[in-house]
Amino acid sequence: MFDQVIKVIAAELGISIFESDNSFGPDNVKIKRLNELDEGESLLALSFIHFEMENALRNQPAHRKSGSNIELKEPPVFINAYMMVVSNYKDYEKQLTVLNYAMEFFQSKPYLDAFNLHMQNTLPWPTRVEKLVFEWHNLDFDKLNQIWSLNGGKYIPSFLYKVRMMVVEKTENASKAPAINDIQFNSSIQ
Repeated sequence: MFDQVIKVIAAELGISIFESDNSFGPDNVKIKRLNELDEGESLLALSFIHFEMENALRNQPAHRKSGSNIELKEPPVFINAYMMVVSNYKDYEKQLTVLNYAMEFFQSKPYLDAFNLHMQNTLPWPTRVEKLVFEWHNLDFDKLNQIWSLNGGKYIPSFLYKVRMMVVEKTENASKAPAINDIQFNSSIQ
């Protein structure tokens, strides 16, 4: 699912930047690890660098009512991903221009769902994802340094977005039991 999500984001971003600048092809947005970026490459890279569980939705019951039955199944896990957007061009001005286009995209589309995709985007919408919400995430210089140091690279102009919310749930059948509708007890004491 995570691969489907980042592919849809990359396709949308590429189409949007191409509409602003015809010299930038939609294929110039690539999904790459930060440590795989080469100096000679000219691209805008997207990389999920961290995943976290959404704690606000954590306390859900392990049972669900389904008709006259109760399904016993662990509740889904809601995941947020931190996505680094990196402009990797030799020409510094081009780096900043492409990074600006990417920022404009996320500013103009604070969320994606199956209904607001570009017509040119032929990728299927990821299953188990209702909507992707983009939230800018500020990094101080220490955290930024740690991210780039851990990935073995020198700093390249970039920014970080929190992508909310993906649902992880195994699609196996839940165990079912009949619902308890009433309780009968015998109150006579012998």
